[in-house]
This record gives sequence, structure tokens and C-alpha cells, in this order.
Amino acid sequence: MKLFVFPGNLGAEVRAAGAAEVPYARTAAFGSLVCRCHQRLATLAAADEGEVISFTASGTGAAECLLGGWGPQWDNILILHAGTFGERWLTMARHLGLGATSLRWLPHDEPPWEKIAEALASGRHQAVMAVHHETSSGELLDLERLGAICRTHDVRLLVDAIGSFLADEFAMTRWGVDAAILSSQKGLCLPPGLAFLLMRPTLGPPAPHSLSYYFDPQRHRDNFARGQAPWSPAAQLYAQLACRLDTLDSQDGAAPEQARVREKASAFRTALAAQGWRGAARHPSACVTALRFDGSTAPLVQALADQGWLILPSPDEKLVRIAHLGENSIADHEELAQLMGRQAALMGLTMTSS
Repeated sequence: MKLFVFPGNLGAEVRAAGAAEVPYARTAAFGSLVCRCHQRLATLAAADEGEVISFTASGTGAAECLLGGWGPQWDNILILHAGTFGERWLTMARHLGLGATSLRWLPHDEPPWEKIAEALASGRHQAVMAVHHETSSGELLDLERLGAICRTHDVRLLVDAIGSFLADEFAMTRWGVDAAILSSQKGLCLPPGLAFLLMRPTLGPPAPHSLSYYFDPQRHRDNFARGQAPWSPAAQLYAQLACRLDTLDSQDGAAPEQARVREKASAFRTALAAQGWRGAARHPSACVTALRFDGSTAPLVQALADQGWLILPSPDEKLVRIAHLGENSIADHEELAQLMGRQAALMGLTMTSS
């Protein structure tokens, strides 16, 4: 099966690490492995003096640690959202009882930059939370521009980088990102189950009392000083993470991986353009291409799966998404574009721009 989903087809070394004996986590050697993984993730995110803690959880767990750990000391968080995941962080903040203000725009519209600047100039908000790549739509936010606005008004910038990490450029220090959340199943191309919170010193200390017990940041920071999670970790996933990071190190870090993903996305989009198609995103991430049709895409998704090609459905029944991560080649992407064109024509589906 060709997987154009999250995760994509895993590398052979990662699969082998997953098939090996499960390592025992409560050893100095395992703790050392985890510490090295955390340091390497900070380097890949270009986070000078970055600190990383990790969780056996989805990326939502890392977000709960961040919001529940730091949010109580802030009067109000401005949450920017133009899709599913921005909405999730707004719902979480309000569930935790935090002061949170929503600034929303439609998925394929331009962000309201003037309104963002005006909101931060008001002095009401101590932090902004934003999604770098909204995978529900394929849209990529200009994080460098947002970071400059946040620095102007001395507001902390919290970023969901789950859908952009290792697919698009991501530079925490240079862009002024104070904290970021990641997960294992997207750019890292690992099985789901690990989440990460990356922090720069500019984030400051957490509140004295976290709103979450399992995701209490200080408990995690204290334990990870020796590479040990406070709770039983998904030890096999850490072994696979170390393997994946070895591969990235051998390729000289994040930039070559980003270029590889970008080349596959470009090849797929070029093959679409040859058929008169184009993606739905105004500012597309290299991670995903979103395509909108004039009817339900469920039969198209199923027909492709029946032929051995798995793509991403969407809560919006007229939208499908194709992920460009994992081990699929440029030739695979070009073949998928041709196959989708033929299958959509057979079904009478027409691509639309809105």
C-alpha cells in the first residue's frame, strides 16, 4: 500500500527498530538516548538553548502541557485559527478555564494581519497561539511575519508546528517562537504516540500549579533532566525516534529533508497542473496538497484505496489531502496524480477553487 497519509510509508530502519525487542526504559542508557533525542530535536527546530520534554501522547497532550502549564499566569491568550486545529486549541484553552480570545478567518483567506497587530497592540494578550501549517486545509502561515509582530508588542508566541516540522522551514530562534509542539507521526514519519514540547528560555517558567496532572511541565522537566519520563513511556517509539534522527543526521539535518519533501510536493502539483488542476491552498505547505471537488470525495478515496493508494479524507466531504511525507518517491507522486485524474473523471468529479 502506498501511504500518502500520516505517517507515510516508514523507512526500513525505523520499521526494523519497531520490530526489535522493547527496550527497558528505566536504565541510564535509555535515559541517555532520550536526552540525545531531545537535544537533536531542538537542533532540528533551530532553537538556540532549546529545552525539550516529551510525552507518550498525541500532539494534543503537548498542547495541554503548554496551555495548562503556562496559561494560568496569563490574563488572556489570543488564539489564531483558520481550521480544525486552531479551533481545538481554542476549545482546550476554554475547557481549562483560561482567558482566551479567538481571531478567526476562513481557511483559504489571507490572515487578517492588521487585526492581529491591533489586538496585540491593545496590551490585553500575553501570548499568541497559532498553527504554522493547518493540515485540515493545507495552508501555511507566515510565521516569520507573526513572530515580528509578537516581538514588537512583547507577546509570547506559541506554535503548533506538528504539520510543518521537517516539511517546511521552521526556525524557532530566528522567528521568535517561544514554544512549539510537535508529534511523531508527521514530519518525523514515525508511528503515532510521541509528542514533544520545545521551549526557549524566552518562554519563562511555568505557573506554580499546572492545570494538568499527567502533563505537569515541571514534573516532566525535573525527570527529563536524567532522560526519564515521569510515567511509563512508549519505549519502542523512542528507539524508533533515535533511529530516525540518526538518518536525519546522516543527511545533514533538517534542510535536506525539507528539500526532499518540497520536491515531492512540487512534482505532484506539476502533474496536477498538466491536467488543469491546482491545489486549494493559497499558501500551501510542502507537507500536504489539498484538493477541492464539486461533490463528495468519499468514493474517490475508497476507489484509490482499493487500488493500493491511501490518501487523506477530510471532515469537509468535498476536500481531499495528499501528504508528501514518508518514503514515497517523486515517481509515485506523479503516478498518483495521473491516477486521481482518471478516477475523478470516471466519477464525474470536477475540481473547484472554493
